[in-house]
Amino acid sequence: IVMLTICADALLVILTIFVKAVSPMARPKIDAERRAQILNALETCAIRNGIAKTTLSDVAREADLPRPLVRYFMGNRDDMIVKLFDKLVERGEEEFARHTDHKVNPKMSDYLDFLFDGGFSNKANNKLITELSYFAESNEQAREKLKGLYESICLKLADMMREDNIGGSQAARHDAAYSIFSLYYGYVTFRDVGLLPNNPKKLRKAAELILDQLGPAGRLQ
Repeated sequence: IVMLTICADALLVILTIFVKAVSPMARPKIDAERRAQILNALETCAIRNGIAKTTLSDVAREADLPRPLVRYFMGNRDDMIVKLFDKLVERGEEEFARHTDHKVNPKMSDYLDFLFDGGFSNKANNKLITELSYFAESNEQAREKLKGLYESICLKLADMMREDNIGGSQAARHDAAYSIFSLYYGYVTFRDVGLLPNNPKKLRKAAELILDQLGPAGRLQ
């Protein structure tokens, strides 16, 4: 029975390769759909069991696909996990776009709303980021991806400050962005273990005070 299962899995992989070879027009769409299916399964497993306890076989079972096919499309377990970082970046950008789609020109205040009251308040997303942070401690490629994720948030904050004419230099804006994001990150980290402030709105006020300190001289003091 085991041998028959292995042969069936191998045959499915061969058929997939064959279909991709004879159907070049459909290939990009099929590839993208299959990878999305596998990444969704990985995310589900990581949130439910933690990344450390998630195996390639778990992902294959969750995706309802043969293990060899999962490996063919996504590589090994570590390769898949690294790809989750890109998915999180895309999701953050999409959620911010939805949060501000009614705004002609989103302002810095809109981004603060998003940070403290919007998309990043999703507990599943934050649990996934926490799991990926643990994984990044032992994987250099993942560490660079995580750094890129955080940098993209800080750059977005700094760019919106520039558009709103806040701060005298990009270095000062980046310092302020770093401070605001650190404030937010500490908040969600404590919140997820049950440690809450008496008045969460004061965190938003603290972020506004950081912006107020950005004068024409530039650097945050």
